[in-house]
Amino acid sequence: MVKLVDTRDLKSLDGNIVPVRFRLRAPNNFKGLQAKITACNPFSFAQTVLKTRVRSQTPPVNSKAKLYYNPDDCLGFMTFTTSRLLSTCLHKEISKAGLDLTSEQWGTLMRFWNNECLTQDELALTSCVDKSSISRALSVMERRGLIIRTVDPVDSRRKNIRLSEEANTLKREALAAVKATISRAFAEIPRQEQVTCFKVLAKVKKNLQQKK
Repeated sequence: MVKLVDTRDLKSLDGNIVPVRFRLRAPNNFKGLQAKITACNPFSFAQTVLKTRVRSQTPPVNSKAKLYYNPDDCLGFMTFTTSRLLSTCLHKEISKAGLDLTSEQWGTLMRFWNNECLTQDELALTSCVDKSSISRALSVMERRGLIIRTVDPVDSRRKNIRLSEEANTLKREALAAVKATISRAFAEIPRQEQVTCFKVLAKVKKNLQQKK
């Protein structure tokens, strides 16, 4: 096999490989090598050498090879990646509407818009998030003036949360962004299949919430 000794002797110009200097190494029994090199175009010869090396280093693709684990058949992988894509699309729609809001903050505000007042522990439970994570998220929203936290008058260990006036002004625009995102996600999917999707996910969620 002919091998390129020093790749620095080649440089790329407008997509074409131009040999400045190149040295070749071949087996001793490769007869007529000098004659073959002299007879061919040095430009095409250098390209042929490099292409041959690239092809020899590329592993063959076996489309029938058995997968270790198919991620497309994995509930966790599919729901996780779908959730990431939904969050990205929602963030774009929210930004397009001129709102300074993350998709995670929308999820928190939505629960407050559905319930006038929630405790921090109740929010963590309904959001399926641990208490420390929800506490950090609420601290950020509190600094932004989106929520107000007060100590429960009956139990000082509990904190009640309610939305600020500023947060309520985002309600209409945020809902429009969410509807646009859901509309894109369910495009060309029949309503009955959408209902089935929600029913199946609700059953999966219920199974995972049950304590063993």
